[in-house]
Amino acid sequence: AIEKNLLQKNNEEELKEIKSKNSLWCVIQYQDEFYDLLKLQKFFDIVKPEVLLTETTVYSLDDHDAGTVDAVYKIKEGEYFVNGSKLLYPQEGIYVADLKTGSTVDKNAYRQTAAYVNCIRKMKLFNPIGTIILHTQSKNQRGIEGLGVHIRTGQDLVEDYRQYRLASELWMVEHGQNTPRVFEFPSIIKRQMEVS
Repeated sequence: AIEKNLLQKNNEEELKEIKSKNSLWCVIQYQDEFYDLLKLQKFFDIVKPEVLLTETTVYSLDDHDAGTVDAVYKIKEGEYFVNGSKLLYPQEGIYVADLKTGSTVDKNAYRQTAAYVNCIRKMKLFNPIGTIILHTQSKNQRGIEGLGVHIRTGQDLVEDYRQYRLASELWMVEHGQNTPRVFEFPSIIKRQMEVS
């Protein structure tokens, strides 16, 4: 009981200190969310990316594309033991980062992030050299257990964007004539009550 009370007192003091510094903070209610955040914290502790943007809308008027980028990081060249048994060797540069929490990462994730790279370049915000996908439900047991880190650069990135454009063109063929349904809301809603 003494250890529990001491731990609770230490947590309360630490939270007061965080609040007093006007730091950003949140309370995590679910264990799985906390575990995902712990994996991401370990990634940040090891790779030390510089965060350039978070949750930012990007677009290309030329290509009729838009989306919300999870983050843009500047990463230093190095070798990082974060992705299973394989060392990660990123080139130094700017990467569009995307967080995936599902059970798998498929080719659509690479296509999506390649489109974000194109939008960021068209907006002249940065000139990313690649994409990085952080997958918090990976089966990796080494590096950072449970975290998958997928980097795409060079020709892979070019091919991802080419495939995105093909998928976009097909979507336009099938849905390009669709228009939003216009719905007019009344300013007042009344309900008559019957009295018996």
